[in-house]
Amino acid sequence: MVGRALGCLGNRGSLVATAAAVAAATLPGWLPSGSSAADQPSRFSLAGGCYSLAPASSGQPIAAASRLRLQATRLGSYLLFGTAGDFLAASGARVVHNDRPSPASDWQVEDAAAGSFTLSPASAPDRVLAATGAGLALVPRDGAGARSRFRFVPATGCAVFPEAELNVAGTPAEGKPRYGEVRGLFDGHMHWMTFEYLGGNFHCGRPWHPYGIPAALPDCAEIEGPRGSAAPVQNFLNYGSPVAPHDTTGWPKLTEWRRDNLTYEGTYYRWLERSWMAGLRLIVMPINENRELCQLIASRRNPCDEMNTVRKGLDGIHQLQDYVDAQAGGPGKGFFQIVRDPFEAREVINEGRMAVVLEVEVSELFNCRGAVPSSCSREVIDRGLDELHRRGVRSSLLLNKFDNPLSGVRFDSGPVGALINAGNRSSYGSFWDAETCRGPERDNTIDSAPPSGSLLGGVLEQLGAPGGTVPSYPPPPHCNTRGLTELGHHTVRRMMDLGMIVNPDHMSQR
Repeated sequence: MVGRALGCLGNRGSLVATAAAVAAATLPGWLPSGSSAADQPSRFSLAGGCYSLAPASSGQPIAAASRLRLQATRLGSYLLFGTAGDFLAASGARVVHNDRPSPASDWQVEDAAAGSFTLSPASAPDRVLAATGAGLALVPRDGAGARSRFRFVPATGCAVFPEAELNVAGTPAEGKPRYGEVRGLFDGHMHWMTFEYLGGNFHCGRPWHPYGIPAALPDCAEIEGPRGSAAPVQNFLNYGSPVAPHDTTGWPKLTEWRRDNLTYEGTYYRWLERSWMAGLRLIVMPINENRELCQLIASRRNPCDEMNTVRKGLDGIHQLQDYVDAQAGGPGKGFFQIVRDPFEAREVINEGRMAVVLEVEVSELFNCRGAVPSSCSREVIDRGLDELHRRGVRSSLLLNKFDNPLSGVRFDSGPVGALINAGNRSSYGSFWDAETCRGPERDNTIDSAPPSGSLLGGVLEQLGAPGGTVPSYPPPPHCNTRGLTELGHHTVRRMMDLGMIVNPDHMSQR
């Protein structure tokens, strides 16, 4: 229900980066005239390097911009990280040093004349950095001229930007020919974009952040309250009680960021990179959302519309791919790539990288819900599938937790099953309809509802299903009386026409 993340993605007890681990990232910098253009840095290859900034006209480093670590925020943009742990930043027409990263310290680097570069802050893209007699200033982009052109001169002694260690070494195996047999580990169901779901404040942390691991894995008190005092549902899932005081501290302490913690980020990109180094070569990445459960979360920054979350998740995975490419030195150089057909997947894997297949896993696909839907039709299905296909999605489930106009669901058992059953009543219009199975195939058993005084009992009341309203069911084993509908048949056929994978997970036996 809550999109359990993989727990074995690396040793989280040894994540503090050391200077020795990152110092080797220094890249070639500005070279004297007469050097080969191929030897000079590109706007992408600067990533991770230690440089001083110098006017292109003189090549002499500027004292106020010396020994800077270029930490990529996205392709071609960087934080200029100083030796005092500060950031070179724009402030009106001035250039200052700030303690925290922000759009004012996020510099887009663009190619200029003769191997030089211009720098523009994300906070003021119409202005560029310029050399002045006093040092540095921000001037209008138009008419800035030669004073806005800089070179990056290789330096030593730069500070190390914080990052999670890989603690592994080696060269990933490649295969030949590029379209031939592939070998490696396969993860068929890995939720990498859960930071956007259930309103966006249910889950703490995210797989990456433009400003690095301190921002990606923050102190969760920001959304859970001091020691988790404002997160009863998260506490119940992680500790078995709605009240469970705990250390919410994020990077670098990560006290409670255990493999069995369902609501703290478990798929930081470096942990996936470590798994790739260990042989992971293909993942299927489903984007998950549940509108009914989302509406029960009081603190939300995102709407609960399931397809809105799908679109945000698809945007997010492409942004993550660009971010990882940026750390590696340019487009297509990262350790993973989103693939759209088996041939792309084989090529990526045989290059020694990890292929990612995009999938959708929601209960109300294309907002189709209810036993007699008024807003779901073949045309809605066709438009929705065409959009997903354009966005690179190549696999989808027809449903997740509730019956919908496409298919009946496989039940959830236990106390949480009662919660899902109540959600089914709200989404589909009725509780699950079950019979005693007549053959060897069966769905999960429907258990009795939790006591009315429990946390889940209170949630059931919020869903309009207080104790005593859930129907009595025949003896187990239980089977859903609802199966694939006519619209479901159409969806399956249309997906096959598009060359998409039909994932039958969560569908009833019928």
